[in-house]
Amino acid sequence: MTNEAWKVLIIDDDEGIHSITKMVFRAHEFEGRAIQLIHAFSAHEAYNILQTQHDIAVILLDVVMETDDAGLNLVNIIRQELKLSDVRIILRTGHPGFAPQTEVIMQYDINDYLSKAELSASRLTTAVLVAIRSYRDIKNSNLNSKHNTLHSTQNSTVEYKSADKAALIAEIALHLDKTIERSVQHTHKLQQFNHKPMVADIIESLTQNSLKLASLNQLFKPIPQITTANVHLATELDNIIRLYTAQAQTKDWIIDYQIASNLPDTLPVDDTWLGTLCVALIELAMINNEDSDVIVDITLNKQRVHIAIQDDINSDNQTLLQQHIIARLQLLAEQYHGELNIAAHKATSFSFAITL
Repeated sequence: MTNEAWKVLIIDDDEGIHSITKMVFRAHEFEGRAIQLIHAFSAHEAYNILQTQHDIAVILLDVVMETDDAGLNLVNIIRQELKLSDVRIILRTGHPGFAPQTEVIMQYDINDYLSKAELSASRLTTAVLVAIRSYRDIKNSNLNSKHNTLHSTQNSTVEYKSADKAALIAEIALHLDKTIERSVQHTHKLQQFNHKPMVADIIESLTQNSLKLASLNQLFKPIPQITTANVHLATELDNIIRLYTAQAQTKDWIIDYQIASNLPDTLPVDDTWLGTLCVALIELAMINNEDSDVIVDITLNKQRVHIAIQDDINSDNQTLLQQHIIARLQLLAEQYHGELNIAAHKATSFSFAITL
């Protein structure tokens, strides 16, 4: 598999269906790869595309086009003539009477059946992402089979110097910045359609995803020069916790914070620095306890602010991501005379000195 976009072929003679599908999947990604939509307005046009493009992951196929059964006939052509067994086919029809669901699933090699009349943005997104995941698994299985054969005759090891890793991380961060920027631009465009409830949900989801990606990306960027400002602690933490609310609700765990009563409302620190610090600690905890509650505990003792978060890091067996986040926390510590304390089976704590 490569880092190229997942290709989704839309076959429908209704131009409006193409437009709304394009809007639903604008700025969507799966496993860091964009979703590329390819458009065909007839079975004949789709046939020509499929003859030359054999890496299409998913087909969204209408039933009634040139004829009442054009879509169903195309299914047989795709599977039997073109021999495209990996591509996932989702039948999407506005005329279920022409193609009853049970009969179609029994007689034709399709992977899902959707009625346009009952189709929401979330249902369509879920169906396509599940289909892409299935396509990915098929391709990975084929790739692993080839790799095992190759591995018996060839074995090579590639070692990267730390400088190469740093350059790669910086390049990824820059690429992610551009991706976030595009997502924000698409969100602004979608706001023109905010009279539609479905679009309003999409805008909210895009906005939250963009904010979370931007916060996570700070963990991989070079640390900028800090500028002292009066940061309202509760507001900053509210903004950070909000990034994880949807994830917490989905997995049924709690994420929250506690601020000691002797702490002032504002702290003289750089807001980006504080936000990156909190996100790093939360991510570090979630690597080890993805489905457990996360509580950020903030206290003050002798002009030092202590931030503790419960996790269970095995200090002798850290993942590469853990190692990177810990290294980032150590760099952050240098800027405010901070101290990072990590021990197995104990809460991770970070303290830093401030003048109140």
